[in-house]
Amino acid sequence: QAEGIKAELESLRGVIGFERYVNVSNVELTIRSETDGDVNLEFFYNVPGGGWKAQYDIIADDDSFQIMFYGLASQKTALDWTDVDLKFTTRIIESLEWSEPQPWIVNVTTEEAKPAAPKLLALAFKERPEEGRRGMVEATVEGELYQTYSVRGKVSLHYGKPYRFLLERKKVDGRILYLWDAFTSLEFLKVLEFTNKDTSLIPGEYRVLINGLNVATGRMRFYRPNERVKIPIEKAAILKGTKRLVERVDETKGIVKDKMSVRLGYELKVENYGEKPLDVEVYDRIPVIKHPKVKVNMTHSTIRPEVLRLGILRWRFTAKPGVNLIRYGFRIEYPPEIRIPI
Repeated sequence: QAEGIKAELESLRGVIGFERYVNVSNVELTIRSETDGDVNLEFFYNVPGGGWKAQYDIIADDDSFQIMFYGLASQKTALDWTDVDLKFTTRIIESLEWSEPQPWIVNVTTEEAKPAAPKLLALAFKERPEEGRRGMVEATVEGELYQTYSVRGKVSLHYGKPYRFLLERKKVDGRILYLWDAFTSLEFLKVLEFTNKDTSLIPGEYRVLINGLNVATGRMRFYRPNERVKIPIEKAAILKGTKRLVERVDETKGIVKDKMSVRLGYELKVENYGEKPLDVEVYDRIPVIKHPKVKVNMTHSTIRPEVLRLGILRWRFTAKPGVNLIRYGFRIEYPPEIRIPI
């Protein structure tokens, strides 16, 4: 009898070397029927400790781009799952905002220091943790409000060990793009830009492989179908950006000098040290001053920018090898009793 108890304890020991405690419950079903006969019953129950997370491989080879979408499944329910049907399901969730360029808002009542705006995109990436993997298993997609991926065939998930399943593979139309936020940084960021296909991309870890080389890791935010996606790859040493103030003119107008203005002109220099033209996006700001008597207007720009929101400017162009210049300016008009801390 002692040997039998010892064997049972050994069978209940966890895969990491200590006892697992299993809560065992009895379920009693009372069935009343007006007639005799055989009945098929299906019993469903939920247990905590099982789940999955998304992982992506973004593969770029020359002009070809693919997204490999994986589900990393694991369970710690104190029992092994043997020969089970497995589905990965996710509902549509709210979009997670990335750190977009923020407006330059000036306080006209005090001489406060201009707050530093957040960077356009994060430049640091965390290392991808090593985890167990399983051979890739194709899946089908069902549903409209959310996607359900049904793994083909029976699978087994052992306690505490993660398994990776290939849920979806899709080709996307993409390109390499270079971004520079001239208001906050001197460096260009190389990104992979593509249009998402007809299923959502949910939050999860990703890595970028270009011609077989792992060049970047990060975390995917939520992207809707057909939305443009920008994945940071690395700082772009092949490009250099420089911003400088080239003009400042303070003026007083009116018979009684009741109108004041300051005119500012800037030069943005983009130097391409490569031999090929490169697609770039350059961001900068004009100030946003929330006062009814203060007006801010663009005066000129050698390349016409897009005004995204609240004074955020974006120039899209192809930077030829060598020096590329953007010159632009704006004027601030205000009454003399207001101080403009610029």
